[in-house]
Amino acid sequence: MHERMDKGRGTEDSGRAAIGSSPARRSSTSSSLAGVVILAGLVLAACGAPGSGGTRSDGGGGESDAAAAPLQLRVRWQVYSSGQDLALASQGLLDRASTYSQAVPITAASTKIAPDEIVHALIEHLDGQGVRSQPGAAPAAGQGWSQSIEIEEGGAKRWLGVGASSPVDEQKRFRECWMAFTAVYNQTYQLQTVEEAPDWREQDSVLKRQRQRTKSP
Repeated sequence: MHERMDKGRGTEDSGRAAIGSSPARRSSTSSSLAGVVILAGLVLAACGAPGSGGTRSDGGGGESDAAAAPLQLRVRWQVYSSGQDLALASQGLLDRASTYSQAVPITAASTKIAPDEIVHALIEHLDGQGVRSQPGAAPAAGQGWSQSIEIEEGGAKRWLGVGASSPVDEQKRFRECWMAFTAVYNQTYQLQTVEEAPDWREQDSVLKRQRQRTKSP
């Protein structure tokens, strides 16, 4: 029997929390969070706009809009200690209707789909934080890294990583990156078909442990 899992506002809603997600609602005085708020607001506006999603407009209208190619983008955040693996894909990469209608194991239900423009704006925001990126796919296991953010554009992948030995300034910059990701991920609506109902009690326990870790300096 298939269950429908509503994953809308995301990682801190009581009970029905996004799987393995870390809380994004921490206060910060960083000016870069203003961009995060704008990104999160754009998600709500774009997802509700008629015809939003498949292509990127250059603002010119007419034939140029019709000819614009879909953007094949994906941002993936992994936390190796907890096994968290969340992804935000563009509609140019994954079709929302076909993806969400397929029944998948609960462990594979962590990908959300947003309009191309939103994922593109998120990637630009991540690049603006100044964290050094490395070519190729992010490590499947930690290999000395505690977290990674993988960015995929048109099939080409690069990734950002942070570990205990990373400079403090780099850790702060990376923190801004994952906070930006969760702000947009939380605001992206999802209704995924899953093969079995989640264990919400266990998910609550996971979230509580993650909150405790993120409160640590």
